[in-house]
Amino acid sequence: MTFLEVILAVVLIGLLASTIAMLTGSLQRSQQRHKDLLATHELANALILQYVDDPNSVPSSSEPVAYNDAKYRFTFKETRARIALDAAAFGDDQASRRERNVDRVKQISVTVWPSEDFGGSARFDQSLPHASLTRLVDPLSFANPDSANTRLNTEEGMTGVLQELMSLDGGGPAGDDEDQ
Repeated sequence: MTFLEVILAVVLIGLLASTIAMLTGSLQRSQQRHKDLLATHELANALILQYVDDPNSVPSSSEPVAYNDAKYRFTFKETRARIALDAAAFGDDQASRRERNVDRVKQISVTVWPSEDFGGSARFDQSLPHASLTRLVDPLSFANPDSANTRLNTEEGMTGVLQELMSLDGGGPAGDDEDQ
């Protein structure tokens, strides 16, 4: 074996090792991004479920929320969903009453992204791993028996349910939300 062959073999091994190192680093970054995406979706879903169980228990969006080994920021938007029913499809005069009953449905939207301490930012940036989930929620239906107990056995929860019932008559605080 000549000296030139040894040098060529060392260079080829070095190129192969650097290629493998770059590929490994790329796979690790991709795996971390997917792990962050999964965490943002899990947290967004948890926040929506927390809202469904008790709307007053959702944490403030001004502070990051700890989840797994990181902290995340989120925005939370609640708007009144507008559902239009076709009166002719029902063939009766009850359509306006039905429309009033479905007008209480709310559209809950949550966007979650990593906080600035964990590779994210204080404000939402589309380039960050993030999750945006939207769910329609009927404030007068209960997700499970525990949710019903929480809402009906506390003064604050009962007040919210009564306000929703009063808004069905076309007035009250629930009728003031933004339409969508």
